[in-house]
Amino acid sequence: MQEKQFWTKVYQRNIAKMVGMCCRYVGDRAVAEDLAHEAFLKAIEKSGTYRRLGSFDGWLMRINLNTTMDYLRRQPQFLSMDDDTVGTRFIASESDVVETCHGASLLLPVTYCLFSPSAAPESRSTSSAPPRA
Repeated sequence: MQEKQFWTKVYQRNIAKMVGMCCRYVGDRAVAEDLAHEAFLKAIEKSGTYRRLGSFDGWLMRINLNTTMDYLRRQPQFLSMDDDTVGTRFIASESDVVETCHGASLLLPVTYCLFSPSAAPESRSTSSAPPRA
């Protein structure tokens, strides 16, 4: 009975942090909750391997991080959405990459520009940039 109470307290104290950490890596709350619960179950199974070299909560968070990293390693990074190529890696053309990067660069404040402010495109917002000396 004491072991059940111990794990209940550990769960209540750490589950929100565990889910938050997973969510920062995977970006999906439901997947993060599944990963955190999986990590918690691994911790219970491997509790005999805890060597008291650091805090127990730190050990638990390390298992959580390792579980999340294992999940991410199993995920394909880029998938094409075409029916005939589902499951194959998508490699963007150079022009697509350039266009995407250019579009994203237009959203940056002018202080991040690599060119002089006078050459900035009209669409670039300069209101958030600090005055130049």
